[in-house]
Amino acid sequence: MIYEVRHSEHGTERARLLVDDGTGTIRSVYLDGRSIAARLAPILGSCIAGLQPRAAIHWEPLRVELLDAGCVITEAEPVMAANSKVALWCRLYEEHKGLKYRVNSKDAGMLSKLPVNEDLLAWYLNDKDMPQNATTWLWRGKQSVANLARYWNEVRAAMAAPAASRWPDHYSKEYERKLSGEDITAYRRHLRSLGLTAVVGRDGAIIDFKPAH
Repeated sequence: MIYEVRHSEHGTERARLLVDDGTGTIRSVYLDGRSIAARLAPILGSCIAGLQPRAAIHWEPLRVELLDAGCVITEAEPVMAANSKVALWCRLYEEHKGLKYRVNSKDAGMLSKLPVNEDLLAWYLNDKDMPQNATTWLWRGKQSVANLARYWNEVRAAMAAPAASRWPDHYSKEYERKLSGEDITAYRRHLRSLGLTAVVGRDGAIIDFKPAH
């Protein structure tokens, strides 16, 4: 059984503990966040050192101690096997990029520690529908396993954020040059929906969008 441990003081940070149903001992620990790690360090002890318990730590006494410390414990979804994560990454990467991704041992190790699922990876690898902002530019167009691991918290936060327009809220001639005909129309429509008005040059071409006076 997998249990998820959270604490109200540390937002979305969590720990996942894999408990052996037969012996009732903890087999492994996944820590997602530095604050939760610091909070649980005195309780989890040797589990935190290498994510693998050095000695048998029984779940029931630990569960009581976690609850006394103000933690919330819930049953979590089963963790995907490492090889299944690698296969999922490769399939979705090829679907969205049109290229095969060569996974090395380091990539496989990083994927094994990340609680990825199909929805998250499909969102992360989909440049076409990716919102364009300062955060998503950290990985948009340069996705890799190492990049995902580096910006894991930012990716999850961006994915959970309310849906926003895929178009920038300001006019950029340089940006517009990269768009196709239909996308140019949609981009300009978005700017007009913000109350901006096209500024036309002497040759009749749009050179900017400004607030209407």
